[in-house]
Amino acid sequence: MGQPHPFEILSADVAAAVRSGDAHAAADLIEAGWRETAAEHGQGVRDLIHSLPPEAWGDRPAFAAALGATARSADRSDPASALAYFEAASALLPHGDAMTPEAARIVLAHAAALRAVGRSDEVAMMLHEVRLVLVRNLAAHLPWRIGLQAGLSLQLGLLALHRGEFDSAVEHLQIAEGLAEPHLTRAERVECYGAMAMLANTRGDTDDALALVARSRAAAEGTTLLHSAHGAAAVTTERLVAIERGEMERARALDDVGARASRGTEWEPFHLVVSAHLEGRVGQHSEALESLRRARRQYRAWPTTGVGYVLAECLRAQILLHLGQADEAWRVLATLEPSSDHEICPARFVAQLRLADGDLDGADRALQECTSLGDAHALRTLVDVYVLRSAIDHGRGLPDSSGFWMDRALHILSASGAHHPFAAVPPAVLTAMIESARARPQSDAVLRLLSWIAPDTETQKADVEQLSARELGVLREVQKGSAIATIAADLYISRNTVKTHLRNVYRKLGVASASEAVRKAESRGLYL
Repeated sequence: MGQPHPFEILSADVAAAVRSGDAHAAADLIEAGWRETAAEHGQGVRDLIHSLPPEAWGDRPAFAAALGATARSADRSDPASALAYFEAASALLPHGDAMTPEAARIVLAHAAALRAVGRSDEVAMMLHEVRLVLVRNLAAHLPWRIGLQAGLSLQLGLLALHRGEFDSAVEHLQIAEGLAEPHLTRAERVECYGAMAMLANTRGDTDDALALVARSRAAAEGTTLLHSAHGAAAVTTERLVAIERGEMERARALDDVGARASRGTEWEPFHLVVSAHLEGRVGQHSEALESLRRARRQYRAWPTTGVGYVLAECLRAQILLHLGQADEAWRVLATLEPSSDHEICPARFVAQLRLADGDLDGADRALQECTSLGDAHALRTLVDVYVLRSAIDHGRGLPDSSGFWMDRALHILSASGAHHPFAAVPPAVLTAMIESARARPQSDAVLRLLSWIAPDTETQKADVEQLSARELGVLREVQKGSAIATIAADLYISRNTVKTHLRNVYRKLGVASASEAVRKAESRGLYL
């Protein structure tokens, strides 16, 4: 038989204390054990607390904190309730120079609850207060100091991750990971490994990301933690990797688990962003935009929106570009800034817009900052940068340089195991780049990747190829700014015939105006 669970031990000990008539001793047991048990057995811990007379625990801040922590468990995702309890606990705690080590533990749990509703500035202030407790207690008992440092590092890392401060997040989470055994609770370990998995995936290290997801799953085995806020990062990362490797059924299978784990947490809007990513990859663009609308509404309710909002807007711009709504995509991109190493990189979408317009110099300028970063540029988004550079040089008639950039992108992707639709490049241009790549010596892994990309590219070209020669001629005249009467005269057809051709173009391209038709045709590789 395995070892009894900490909650089973706590329940038995509390029951024994109650039978002996010592409610205060029972309360002491709960006060000592709530951190290890509340996340896994929320309802059970609540029942234990309410089985005691209020006079045994009503003036203890740890009990309000325990009830707040249970509100973040899998059986009850309720951020409003969690905050109410933690605010009650905070009113009973000493603060500033008087803060005790025990109080600092409660403050860390309170910070986690605040993070769930995007109040990152308040979280940062609380974590600074806990850091000062460590500084003031340099001579404290070593296990206590290490335990508090582990908890603080975890919360600092999670805060940095949500703010998009990825280097800082890695630094803090590596400290937390190193101190995890035995200083973090099982729920905290699940959360730590999941957050590290997300950072690894952000860097493009998908194998490392999946290994960390496996560690998170192993730590959660036999519990409901993967269905709570603590497991959301691991499940979300696993879903992202599945999408990027083209395993769409696997990604869909994880949807329900991800939705349950993220509900009522800081991961909920990000879950919607990942859903939009999946929907966009399978051509469900209306559904993707609706998922992004819901995500943006949640992010905008936060005092500070964080990196998830920027990622959602980048994805929205990409979908709008695909739909030929370039003007709206411009408005979205104009408000965005890249993260430090371009893990989030709006510049590649600006370059995509320039490329769709046939503005090769403008596309080149848009990527200058990416180029200046060199190898410091985040690997994941660097793939798009290399492919765009290849397309720019292809358009300039520089086949050797175009091939160099394309091969670099292909080698990165083949090493990572990810699949990439290369949606940043017009399909007609991408087809030529793929044919050139196949003509060069390539590894088996790269050839397999090229075989996967090619059918997707042909599908994207289909809506342009169905335009007739006459419809293309009319569209070229529209692109020049010619009026209907001028087009009719130049092509020796009637005005009504011009209008009929335009209606057919709009229908075939799925647009509603002449400017949108030109944009969409150009985005598909017809430089009119």
